[in-house]
Parts: sequence; structure tokens; C-alpha cells
Amino acid sequence: MKKTLIAGCVLFGAMTFSSMLLASVIKNQGLTSVLLEPGPVLPMPQASDLTDDQLLEIGIKIWQNQCGIWDRPGKVTHGMKQSITDWEADYAQIGIGQCIWYPADEDKNFQEDWPRVAQALKDKGYPIEDWMLRACPWNNSEEFFADFNGDRLKSLRKTLAKKYLIIEQARCIATRLDESLDKMKAAIDTESGITEGEKTVLKQMVNENFYLVATADYPRGLYALMDYVHFKGEGVLSTETINGVGWGLRQALEQMDDKIAAKKGAITTFVNAAIAMFPSRETNEYFKDRMETYLTFNPDKVK
Repeated sequence: MKKTLIAGCVLFGAMTFSSMLLASVIKNQGLTSVLLEPGPVLPMPQASDLTDDQLLEIGIKIWQNQCGIWDRPGKVTHGMKQSITDWEADYAQIGIGQCIWYPADEDKNFQEDWPRVAQALKDKGYPIEDWMLRACPWNNSEEFFADFNGDRLKSLRKTLAKKYLIIEQARCIATRLDESLDKMKAAIDTESGITEGEKTVLKQMVNENFYLVATADYPRGLYALMDYVHFKGEGVLSTETINGVGWGLRQALEQMDDKIAAKKGAITTFVNAAIAMFPSRETNEYFKDRMETYLTFNPDKVK
């Protein structure tokens, strides 16, 4: 039977992957009342509760991931420090996570993270100047790189590479992950074309798969979720799609196969689901290498 990927769902005829999966969940797990009864409240681990040492190692790893460095655990290179200020397409990239920072008049098609991170750092008393809280002062790559060695960008690189600010930037990513589950459930609530009962089951499935990954080989599962939500977003913005196809955390969690998870583990299943979402032209070596770190990296075992 022909199948097509749209909005993170595999379509078989007129039935969406989500609808088929909901029916399968009810049939295979005997959840005859699942449309009426909410699932159990799970003690969800909080990424922001990770220790400073764990956040430091995760922050460095996410920083390395952004730079495509896979074989130097715990090491910060000169190139990584330079990457703290960079330019991509029509926006600046700032910090260890290369957070998006748009000029004032630029359309914001992707989630802009830097102002939120900068404000969080300033609120904690760190040296964030007022100009860092406003719109990006450079309008294009030419202006940005002409000023690359100017006082403002040099100051940003020096400040954000400090150990204590690596930890705090990682904590901002952890906070984003902690807030992501509610955002994903809220997005499901606003969907059209599915019943309230189906929304309940879908939210329960996302919640349970999130829990499975978050608690897998702790804290490695939390690292995987932190890196993915930072890398690909929550999967709730219509602007973060290609031809209606989403690629965020929600879509990856929705496409996890519980039977595979039972055999191979939640993190492996999450990685497989994430890779399977992308058209072959986008499933490049960088993406696969980054997903591979979810299977191998443990912030408690960095030497």
C-alpha cells in the first residue's frame, strides 16, 4: 500500500499514521477505556535538576555537536570558541548552542532562542549587556563578519566560553526541554480532524514515550532529548515545516515503536524514529553522527 509522509504522519489512504497508531494502541494494549480515562501521572525527571557537572558535560557535548566534533569528549577547541558568534542565512548564531538571533526586520521563521537565553543569564546576574537583549544589531553576514573581531563579538565569545556560563547555557536548554512536554500537548489540543478522545490518547503516548527516553540510562536519555529539542525544536510551529512536514521532538516521539523499544531500548527507538522522519536528501552523515551520540555519550563518564 502506498504511503506518504506529511506533517510527521505516515498516510495510508485517508487514514493518518496517528489514527492508525491510536487504534493499534487500543487494540494491542487492551485500552478499551483509554479514550475516556487519562493515563497515569508519571514522575517526569526534570533536566534542570541535573547537576552542574552533568550540565557542563552536556553543554560541551551540544556545543561540539553544533560544530560537528564527535571524537573529543569534554574538550573545547579554538574553533568551538570562535563558533560562539557565527552567521547562518539571515540570522546570527550566538552561544554554545548557536542560538538564533534575528535582525529587527527579518521574518522569524524559526524559533529565536538567543534573547530568551540572554535574559535568563542577565536575570541571574551574569554580565549580559542591554544591547544583547535587543534585536541583532547586524543586518546581514557582511556586516557581521566585518565586525567579527570588534569589541562586541569578541566580548561575547570570551564571556560565553567561561565554564560557569557553559553550565548556565546548558541549563537554559534543559529548561526548554522541561517546558516542551506541555507545549507539545497544547499543540495536540489545538489540532483539527481528530476527536477529543484521540487527542487524549495521542497526548498520553507522547507523554509516555518522553518518559521512556528521559529515564533511559539516566542521564543519557535526558541528554538525547535536550540535544534534539535544541537541534530540531518541539515540533509545534507551523513555520518549522517543509511542505507541511514537521521534524521536531513531538514528531519523533509520535513515531516511536513500543515493540522495538521493548527489544532495543527507548533511546535506540527514539534515534531510529528521528532518522526515519527525514527524506534521504536530509538524512546526511552529520545528522546520523549527531544521533549516534545519543547511543554512546554519557555525561557521567566523560574522561
